[in-house]
Amino acid sequence: MFRVISKIIPIYRQLNVTWYSAFKPIYYLTSLLGLFPYTLKHESTNVFKTYLNSYYLNFIYASIIFIILCVFCVLHIQDVIYAGKSYSMTNENLTEINYIFEFVFLLVYCFVAYYCAFTNGKLYINILNRVIATCRRTAVDRYEKNMKLVDKRLKKIVYSYTLLAVTTIIINFTRKGSVWKSVLVLFTFILPQTVQLATLAHYCSLVVMITGLLDNIILCLSYYDQNKRVAHGIWTTKPRAVSILSNLKTCFIKVYNIKEDINRAFQAPILFTAIQCFHCLVSEAGSLYHGVG
Repeated sequence: MFRVISKIIPIYRQLNVTWYSAFKPIYYLTSLLGLFPYTLKHESTNVFKTYLNSYYLNFIYASIIFIILCVFCVLHIQDVIYAGKSYSMTNENLTEINYIFEFVFLLVYCFVAYYCAFTNGKLYINILNRVIATCRRTAVDRYEKNMKLVDKRLKKIVYSYTLLAVTTIIINFTRKGSVWKSVLVLFTFILPQTVQLATLAHYCSLVVMITGLLDNIILCLSYYDQNKRVAHGIWTTKPRAVSILSNLKTCFIKVYNIKEDINRAFQAPILFTAIQCFHCLVSEAGSLYHGVG
């Protein structure tokens, strides 16, 4: 499937892969949902630069999306309450409460995701630039192979989450029921879940970048191992290999610090995702027990 998509999308076959081109699909996905607080400059390939006033424009855009989610959440609650026993998905009072609480909790998650995104906006850019700076310190002859591998992994993440979101939307509008109920489900369940998936995709993309840096460190170690010799029982290496080895400790510490910053930036959305998924499992189990469906 990914080979077919790669033939359709020409960006997948770029010869000169940069960190900007690798991160661009994730950036477009998160920006579409208002989860990336800055607008990146397209001419910047070796460093991530932003436009000066892009933060405020993206904040307004994200606020509009969240207000729309709040409006449809209220409309959905009114629809459930007024429908009462005739509502096909909530035939029991307890199930009805769990059903309402489920999409309300998704709305709370969206608030947490947007709040963390705009609070940690500068941290996002700082992480990306530190990844590039650390990568330059660990660049070796086979570095481009690792970059292409990172590029493929990031694009597969975007393709997977996008395909899942599109499939969910198609299923929602092809099922039995009125169009209005499908629209309510779209804006109270599917769109918040898409925001949730986009946040997780952003987190996974940064982790993949970290693994790319670790792969570069492994390449540096293999280069050092290939250039050491034994002369009269003494290990000797080329000066360049010694210089590379002296940078590995510093690079590894930087990679560890970047991973700590990633965890700090995404710990609240991931925590709320775990809680929401747990409640969803319990709620769906209760619905099956009461015979709702």
